[in-house]
Amino acid sequence: MIVGYSTTSSGIFHAFVYADGKMIDAGTMPGANQSDLVAVNGAGVAVGYVFDSGGPQRGVVYAAGRMLDLNTLVDGTLYTITMATGIDEAGNIVVQAQDRGYRRALLLRPQ
Repeated sequence: MIVGYSTTSSGIFHAFVYADGKMIDAGTMPGANQSDLVAVNGAGVAVGYVFDSGGPQRGVVYAAGRMLDLNTLVDGTLYTITMATGIDEAGNIVVQAQDRGYRRALLLRPQ
């Protein structure tokens, strides 16, 4: 399985998943018109980010044909997850996050 982004005919980025000889447009999320998937684990769970020229960038997870905003999946935090950059076989996700203008690297662990 390969993940990444491709430019659509209208010139915007859309994340894709390539598996079994087929390239699938992973789409994007409400409030964002562009997306990119940057890493995938052996279970086929991918991570990346979505963005729009007029809105904030958000970290996402993509699995089973669904893209979810990581910010909606974590318990209360001061940080806004702006990008997911890696995922391991246990489902731990490395993210970039921001709070009051400061950027941090965080590790999200599934419970």
